[in-house]
Amino acid sequence: MNPILVEIYRGGIVESFHRGAAAAVDHEGKILLEVGDIYKLTYLRSSAKPFQVIPLITCGAADKFGFTEEETALMCGSHNGEQCHIEIVARILNKIGLDEQHLQCGIHPPLDKETARSIKESGSVYSQLHNNCSGKHAAILAGSLYMGYPIDDYLSAGHPWQKMIIETISTMCDYPAERIGTGIDGCGVPVYAAPLYNAALAAAVLAKPAGQSTDTASVCQRIFKAMITYPYMIAGRNRICTDLITAGGGKIAAKAGAEGFYLVSVRKEDEGIGIAVKIDDGAERARDAIVIEILSAMKLLDKTQLTALAKYHRPAIYNHKRIVVGRINPICP
Repeated sequence: MNPILVEIYRGGIVESFHRGAAAAVDHEGKILLEVGDIYKLTYLRSSAKPFQVIPLITCGAADKFGFTEEETALMCGSHNGEQCHIEIVARILNKIGLDEQHLQCGIHPPLDKETARSIKESGSVYSQLHNNCSGKHAAILAGSLYMGYPIDDYLSAGHPWQKMIIETISTMCDYPAERIGTGIDGCGVPVYAAPLYNAALAAAVLAKPAGQSTDTASVCQRIFKAMITYPYMIAGRNRICTDLITAGGGKIAAKAGAEGFYLVSVRKEDEGIGIAVKIDDGAERARDAIVIEILSAMKLLDKTQLTALAKYHRPAIYNHKRIVVGRINPICP
């Protein structure tokens, strides 16, 4: 059984807790931190998005269509559906001669509550552009068009572009493609599972792609730079990814995944460090807290950065009258 990583206090009593596993690995595969079962297959969920953009660049499609750093960052993100996000998704689609109707990600309200409320009050409707995965879907369409692959069935695990993605994830994770688990993500595309250790290794390689081919190393550096230059495209207002990357000052790229998964890539001097976290019960409140706690314990964040991220680290719990009644307390074994 994985250890308790986060305790939920009400008053002075632990009312609930969350178990999980975490791994920190350097770019050469050395384990820096090991908590719980780090070799169990775990879905990377949306944390895999930066890796899924790699083949778009290596095949030449990104340069052919003239995608900017900002657009590349959005493809790596799970955006809020704010106006700035949907405008960029529309711009990506326009560059490849397609529109919203070609997306197959489905429709959900914007993750940003203010945007969702504004749309509802105006009498407008949500579109597929508001889907937090629309940037990823636009990237898949772009790559498929460039390679001459069909675009009507790009959700299929057997689609040639999806095969390119799984090979890329295999390379980044240093894990055999045939052993990678597959499922279907919330947006309909295939989702991939690898051991937590290997996911952390992939994150470390993204930060420091030593030992990779020249093309892969160059692309990793390009993606990392896009993420740290445009953190708002990775998530948006009041989201941990955007705030963590911003606080990281150019040394941290981070990407959340559903069901309590999280990946962090850190550049530390001449070292790449990857951190992977999985909360057993999928709780986001636990995921965010332990991610910041691990970064703090490993001295990868200073006091000023921790202050900027305090609302994710040890947040207070309020009742309906906005009175503090408890707290979330992460524990780094």
